[in-house]
Amino acid sequence: MPDAAPTLWDLQRLIERNHTDSRDDIIDLKAQVARDAAALAAQMERFVLREVYDVREAAMLLRITNLEDAAKSSRTTVRGAVYAAGGSVIATILATILLAVIFKGGKP
Repeated sequence: MPDAAPTLWDLQRLIERNHTDSRDDIIDLKAQVARDAAALAAQMERFVLREVYDVREAAMLLRITNLEDAAKSSRTTVRGAVYAAGGSVIATILATILLAVIFKGGKP
């Protein structure tokens, strides 16, 4: 009798089976959502907020500016030291020539 109406027992088993299937599907769906959320959270940890990036970039630019200023100051200091060393060498040579001329009586 395939056209016969289902009995109450058949309806109850069908409802319980559908309930069990639905419950299992919901548990699977929740597990999948939890895995996807964890994967998304892991991916988001790799990214930096724009505000943090801007602050870091500004700090880096300030540091670069400070280093350039320090390098310029060092170049100026070294240049002054080289000029002083050159001047002292020239002054020593001129003083030696002058003393040689004075002590020899002005005769070369």
